[in-house]
Amino acid sequence: MKKKLRIFQIVLAAIMAIVAFRAYPGFGIVTHTNLRGSITDFPQLSQFIPSGTPSESNLGIPHQFFESSDFWVSLLFTRRSIRHGHAFRPGEWLSIAQREEVGTLLSDPSSYDSWKGEAMCGGFHADFYFRWMDSADEAIVCLGCGEVLLIRSGKKFRCTLKSSTHDKLIEISKEAEQAAS
Repeated sequence: MKKKLRIFQIVLAAIMAIVAFRAYPGFGIVTHTNLRGSITDFPQLSQFIPSGTPSESNLGIPHQFFESSDFWVSLLFTRRSIRHGHAFRPGEWLSIAQREEVGTLLSDPSSYDSWKGEAMCGGFHADFYFRWMDSADEAIVCLGCGEVLLIRSGKKFRCTLKSSTHDKLIEISKEAEQAAS
């Protein structure tokens, strides 16, 4: 009997460790500690603007507040990658032409505006991830509030997208979603 109890305890501890490991990024996402250290000094924008077409694009997992049960299921039980504390689904979601369009938008300094402060939509949620292989630049976009996190050499810059850029990224997202259906 003691041996069965000991085996049960070991199995339970292993399961709890796996769940804790898989859930850990969720706490940074929900509490927004994954955004700490982001620069918001708008004159520094030019140091972070990517150039060219992103070589990689990933779709974020469901929103942590509006779809909380789907968020935790995706985080715990599905394939996902964690980039700078944000969770993304594996695989490309945009066509090459759509990535070129995103690259044009995100490499234009006039696409950005200064960060306005915390949004009232439940906070920054990583809807999309883009990476430029040739320069190691990265961008994480929240389509809910129109914020973007530009990353270069490990430094993060947080700003807001101009409404025209935000609207265009929403349009591209809808096109990609329709193509995937």
